[in-house]
Amino acid sequence: MALLDMHSAAAMRSVIVICYYCSGTQSFYRYIHKRALICDERMAWNTAIERKPHLEELELTNSVYSLGRGHEILLDGGSGKKAIIPAALAPYLRRSIDIDVIMKGNAAKSMLGGIKLRNMVDRVVYNNDAAYCLLSPFTVISNIENIDIFTESTGVGPIRVTREVFDRAYSVWIDRISLNARLPDISFVAATSMNPVVQKRSRVVPALVAMLAGMHGFDVQEAIERSISYMLEGSESIREALSNARGRNDITYRHVLHDPNYVEYERRISTKLPNVIHNNRERVLHLALKIGIGRDETDRFLEMYVKKLRRA
Repeated sequence: MALLDMHSAAAMRSVIVICYYCSGTQSFYRYIHKRALICDERMAWNTAIERKPHLEELELTNSVYSLGRGHEILLDGGSGKKAIIPAALAPYLRRSIDIDVIMKGNAAKSMLGGIKLRNMVDRVVYNNDAAYCLLSPFTVISNIENIDIFTESTGVGPIRVTREVFDRAYSVWIDRISLNARLPDISFVAATSMNPVVQKRSRVVPALVAMLAGMHGFDVQEAIERSISYMLEGSESIREALSNARGRNDITYRHVLHDPNYVEYERRISTKLPNVIHNNRERVLHLALKIGIGRDETDRFLEMYVKKLRRA
């Protein structure tokens, strides 16, 4: 019997023991796979969130699921996308130090014992030596450091959280922490990442890649249409935000009255977002190829998305 690299300092994620038994000219091989607690990062976990440099998000995910055991928690935002995107793309995704989760209001209150709301930050502006935070009209529950909790009453930015979001949620297995995490359907994740208020390349590209990575598990055309529907339904939240901003004298809120991402929200879904997708086509193609999705398949997906957005 021979042990293969059993005493290596790597103390592997997966230890493979190969046993040989020779009888005449015949050899019998037995492969024994055993999980080890110490991980070798050279050996791939299943999804991007399980790999460096995203382990802080993984730890926060584990923490909130442990704290909220018994409650339904949906992993959204960048961490939700990284729980779908294959591990091979981990180095190409932006690192984050916080996570976004969605809960029902009563469950969040029960888990936290109370609710602490704060306004999200739209952007930071600099004037001489001073920096000013332009606050979003949308709120988030911020009881736990680096964990943003959204509910039916807060929405996720302009995207409303309804019963449908929980009904359409599905499970993904995060092997590294042995967690059966729940995610909103991919259309909702795309809408919260690509709507005009939050739209950035660092959000749009991973959202598209996440949809591509899981596209064989859902109807692609339906998922695209539903993501656009979620964004358009956000128009109602935008109108409310603009109405409320008109009643405030605080510059941190009134900026939305002059921000085209708010004032032209609907129009930007059908004009700006298609251009953002088109301008980042090569980046999406490059990442998709790394996980085995061909150029033709990716191009068809992007073309369908752009066409449906322009008709929105």
